[in-house]
Amino acid sequence: MIKPSAYFYPILLLIALLCFPALLCAEFYRYKDDSGKTCYVDDIAKVPPEYRDQIKSYTEESDHMTPAEKAALEARRERERAYRQMRREQLLEAQRERQKMQQLQNKADAATANDVRGSHGYTAVTIANNQVVVPVQFRFKGKTVTASMLLDTGANRTLINKDVGERLGLKPEDGGMTGIQVVGGGLLPAMDIPVDEIRVGPNKRKNMNVLVLERRAAGGHDGLLGMDFLMGYKFHVDYDKQRLVWSR
Repeated sequence: MIKPSAYFYPILLLIALLCFPALLCAEFYRYKDDSGKTCYVDDIAKVPPEYRDQIKSYTEESDHMTPAEKAALEARRERERAYRQMRREQLLEAQRERQKMQQLQNKADAATANDVRGSHGYTAVTIANNQVVVPVQFRFKGKTVTASMLLDTGANRTLINKDVGERLGLKPEDGGMTGIQVVGGGLLPAMDIPVDEIRVGPNKRKNMNVLVLERRAAGGHDGLLGMDFLMGYKFHVDYDKQRLVWSR
């Protein structure tokens, strides 16, 4: 019979400890502090030095507890279980809410994608106080100027302020003079001049007349984009994303 070597039993013990680590950590220590409170810890190093002479160890936290102490321990564990259950339910509810919001966002993105695919493009605009201000590009004799124009479907003509006309180099001799009737029956003098091109987003018109006011209109914008340009184009205003969507 082969005699085990001197290292056999120590190795066997080490294997057992590695395979069953609970044997190393399932011990609790009890002591009482100066106030008489009974304390339980899972590491002897957590016991203050002045109380180590009264240490008692147990394999379970509830070993040798009084009935009242066991009831208090069970109540604490029940509260911990209830808290963990509540947190799980909160996390699940938050996850469901995130999934719901993601589904709504996916639907919105799909609707936007379908809208753009069925459109002729879009133009970013600025919307404030129910007014839609559109970037409009004017070209005249090699000069190009971009102006912030108020979208006005109630205006028959497109008009620009005097400073925009000056930047383009428009002069009375390039067209003619006219008058714009205002509230009260008065007339504002204006130049009526054909420009080479007006462009809004993907759309443009060539050799279109614009009215040039002799003074700047109120409102902070550079003029009005009227129906003489918009006529014939299908579009709608996407107020949420602040843009004009042009239909084919």
